[in-house]
Amino acid sequence: MAWRPEDLAVSLVRDMTSHPVVTISIATPIGELIFMGEPEPVGDTLMCRDVHVQGPGANSLVVSALIGLAQSVMRELGYHGLVIMGAVRTTGASPGTRPRDIRFTRRDHL
Repeated sequence: MAWRPEDLAVSLVRDMTSHPVVTISIATPIGELIFMGEPEPVGDTLMCRDVHVQGPGANSLVVSALIGLAQSVMRELGYHGLVIMGAVRTTGASPGTRPRDIRFTRRDHL
């Protein structure tokens, strides 16, 4: 099920943030998700390196939910592209490997 922008609320978590790492909280229909990573603006795209996600259902987010999250973040922050580069896994599926990059393009600016 795709999440609509009105289903989500994005906020910066300042007390969990120390440069260069940024922490954001996203209130979703399944609960609060916490994303931590190192953002780097490259033109109109936000590159997020070493991303970690925690919260209810974080390991089972479906593509449509990720698209809704990405669209909301890009709209909120004013970017037209978003690239999520996950951190090397320490546990779970394939420890020691880094998940593939996930790329998003903002839809409402086309």
